[in-house]
Amino acid sequence: MTGPRGSSGPGTFAGVAYGEVMGDRRTTRDHPSIRPTVTDVAIWGAALVAIGATIWSSFGATRTADVLGSDKLGHGLAYAVDTFLLLLAVVWRPGRPQALVAWVVPILLAVALLGGAIELAQEAVGRDADLLDWLADVFGIAIAGLVFRALRVRFGASRLPPDTA
Repeated sequence: MTGPRGSSGPGTFAGVAYGEVMGDRRTTRDHPSIRPTVTDVAIWGAALVAIGATIWSSFGATRTADVLGSDKLGHGLAYAVDTFLLLLAVVWRPGRPQALVAWVVPILLAVALLGGAIELAQEAVGRDADLLDWLADVFGIAIAGLVFRALRVRFGASRLPPDTA
C-alpha cells in the first residue's frame, strides 16, 4: 500500500497513489504494467531529444524556413512532435493504467508556455520574437492533443486487471 495522499514514494506520482485515481490502492509493485519498461525509456528519450532539438534550433543560426520551406510549418511540426511524445511518456501508451490522465491539460499548457518563453528569449540572441510563430506552436500543440485523444478513443484506456486478492 502507498502512503497517505500527498506523500511521495513507490506507487505515487505528484503525491497521488497510482491506484487512488482509479479507485483502488495498488502500487507499481502490484502490477507490472506500471513499472518502467524499455518502451517507456525509449519514449522519454525521444521526447527529451525532440524538446532539446526544438530549443536548440530556436536559438541557432539555421531557421526552420531554410529546412522545411516554411517557418510556421516548422514551428507547428516541432511543437506537435514535442507535445505528442510528452503525452505518450507521461500520460498514456497501450498497456499503461490511466492514473495520470489528469496531466493532459497541464502538459498542453506547459508546452505552450515553453513556446512563448522561447519566442521572448529569442530577442536576446538577435532573433525576432514573433506572435505568429507562437500561434503556429499552439496550433501544433492542439493537433497533437487531438491526435492523442483520437488514439485514446480508438485504442481505449488501459485498466488494471481485477484484483485477485
